Amino acid sequence: MNRDIKIARIVAAHYPEFIRSIYANNPELKSAPYSEQRDVIKEQEFHQYFGYEDHFRGMGVEAIDIVWDLESLQLQWAKEQGLSLDYDFLTEDKMQVIMSILVEQLRRFKPDVLFVHNARLYEGGFWQYIKERVPSIRWITCTMGFPLRNKMQAYGIDSFLCCVPSFMQEKYSGTVEKELFYYCYDARPQKTHKNIPFSFFGSTGNCGTMHHRTRYEYLLGLTYNADLKVYGKESSKIYTDNQRAVWSDYLKELRNSSDSAKVLSICKEIADKKNPVVPPLAFFNHQAVRAGLFGKAYLDGLADSLVTFNIHTEHAYGDVGNMRMFEATGNGACMMVEHGRNIQHLFEPDTEVVTYRSIGEAVDKAQWLLQNPAKAKEIGAAGYLKTKTHHSFRSRAEQVIEHFNRVLQK
Repeated sequence: MNRDIKIARIVAAHYPEFIRSIYANNPELKSAPYSEQRDVIKEQEFHQYFGYEDHFRGMGVEAIDIVWDLESLQLQWAKEQGLSLDYDFLTEDKMQVIMSILVEQLRRFKPDVLFVHNARLYEGGFWQYIKERVPSIRWITCTMGFPLRNKMQAYGIDSFLCCVPSFMQEKYSGTVEKELFYYCYDARPQKTHKNIPFSFFGSTGNCGTMHHRTRYEYLLGLTYNADLKVYGKESSKIYTDNQRAVWSDYLKELRNSSDSAKVLSICKEIADKKNPVVPPLAFFNHQAVRAGLFGKAYLDGLADSLVTFNIHTEHAYGDVGNMRMFEATGNGACMMVEHGRNIQHLFEPDTEVVTYRSIGEAVDKAQWLLQNPAKAKEIGAAGYLKTKTHHSFRSRAEQVIEHFNRVLQK
């Protein structure tokens, strides 16, 4: 395997609440040196940001991870490098300034290839713009964890690493190559004592497009029928009096029903009215919902969970493979996940993870696991071992290098 290539991995910050919390908890950080800011963020174990460069370097490949739009970090880099950036963020386009810093970073590093996380986060033409200004770049590969918003987003990209098999069928103009590339995680030491019986971490999807409709229904049903605790991001949209009256009627029905099947039927009716907005889960079950967690706090929550629930969006088209699969198992939680078409390529169902095909089955299996914690721990340990041995950053880094070796020979 030829390791004589230079890889620049480009990541978008994407989670503003997480970034704000880091700087709020470290008031002096904004004026700290670039390396110190980077180290503090890296300590939060948010591997989407700085997950690959150490593994590439350990394999003898010159590499760098750049969170290109993390404003404070990038401006500090520019300052330390003596870049003369005459700008006023109140009157000038902030992104143009930040993009100019990225271009300069890449010109100085002179990468052969760019390895970009999540192509969906960039506007059409972004990568062609970068290519035209950094002559060393021979190839740009982007991971695809969600379908692109429009075909123009593929402009300038040479290949996609698709995180579920169904994305391999997406059609784009030109000769964009596609390869299956699952997410990964470096397993942390397991916790033996679990303080959270049943958890979910992530967006509840109550506001926005329809691709979270099923997730919302399942989460609501599980909070009532299996005491699921949701650590999630929700939109607090304000409703008209008429809308609130409708939701309040459903709330009364949920509270007054002791029949599990009836509760699930009500939850389905509520989710079916998502067009595309329904109230936060907290409106229907405020005791079940906590604030969302990010970085190390999120990973600690997974490690503290006996059982954790995972569900993909409708845009996965029946496949499974989101990042949470590997983060959950890599922290020793017994993960419940849909019985996706490709599940056996990743984990052994009901041995390394627990799968479900319907909300009724999810409720039944969750209740059984909570009544049999020793079995839940056994499955969690098996899933942990699978992620540790088969789904590590090192194994995916090797796939990335093999990918670039192949495409650069063309």
